[in-house]
Amino acid sequence: MPHTIRIVGDPPLILVTITDDVTRESAVRFNLEAIETGEKLGIHRYLFDARGARNVEQPSGNFAFANEDLTSIGVDRANRVAMLVDVDDHSHDFVETVARNSGHPVTIFRDLEAALDFLKA
Repeated sequence: MPHTIRIVGDPPLILVTITDDVTRESAVRFNLEAIETGEKLGIHRYLFDARGARNVEQPSGNFAFANEDLTSIGVDRANRVAMLVDVDDHSHDFVETVARNSGHPVTIFRDLEAALDFLKA
């Protein structure tokens, strides 16, 4: 399986661990599963752990994901979302920018503790 979804922490958050390279299609799939889980449990904090998983989607696909797919799958703009990536991985930077520009609060972190602090705030 290219990703796993678990509930962790106190307060609880949805942890999505991504183990394969990210495409628009795979991002829609794991975001939809995470959102469904969060809605079912009343959790609105998400940590997408993409360490070791590079974004291999074309810029046009990332743009469409942020501007079309996130809305169509019902992502609540009030959710708090952190994406954890490798220190030297900038392959997710563009999707963070276009997601933020479309009103989706996605923030990239390269340090786990900083990401968790952000989600707890």
